[in-house]
Amino acid sequence: MGVIGTGRIGSRLVALLAGFGVRILAYDVRPRPELTQRYGVRYVPLETLLAEADVVSLHVPYLPSTHHLLNRDHIRRMKPGSYLVNTSRGAVVETQAVIEALKEGRLAGMAMDTFEGEEVWMEEALILGGGPHPVPESTLQAALKSFFLHRFENALLTPHNAYNTEEAVARILETTLENLLAFKAEGRCRHPVG
Repeated sequence: MGVIGTGRIGSRLVALLAGFGVRILAYDVRPRPELTQRYGVRYVPLETLLAEADVVSLHVPYLPSTHHLLNRDHIRRMKPGSYLVNTSRGAVVETQAVIEALKEGRLAGMAMDTFEGEEVWMEEALILGGGPHPVPESTLQAALKSFFLHRFENALLTPHNAYNTEEAVARILETTLENLLAFKAEGRCRHPVG
């Protein structure tokens, strides 16, 4: 397994994978020695991770430095028959490059909970944008490319809502109610955000 980004979410994935005895390669600009010590994670250059991992999972923030972090060149370096998972931000992966890799059979499959142009898939972006062209042309093009991914049987896209299960929504509502009641009674939230 290749984990790109070992912050809070990437580290949690590492902990879960370690329970299955998976060999874990990681790439991060700030390696975490505790993951190496506790779970045997091996930090390697990005090119090594891409060439050796059967599954590559992204957990990085979107920054100018991570825009198309996995671009055409990097996706071509991925191990043939590997899988790509992106749960970070859409523009971290170059959609056109993924389409090409799926067409050519270089990627066995991909799953993305976030993808370029996903805001167009949500009505709010179109309704709240106003004007005859509320969404920039480049964003519309990205959305169309992402939509094209649905044509592949080995592609799974969810509109950044993988959390949206009955159990998760119930926990969110319960936590929100606890915060409201605590704030009313104590003047502070029990579960502050940020």
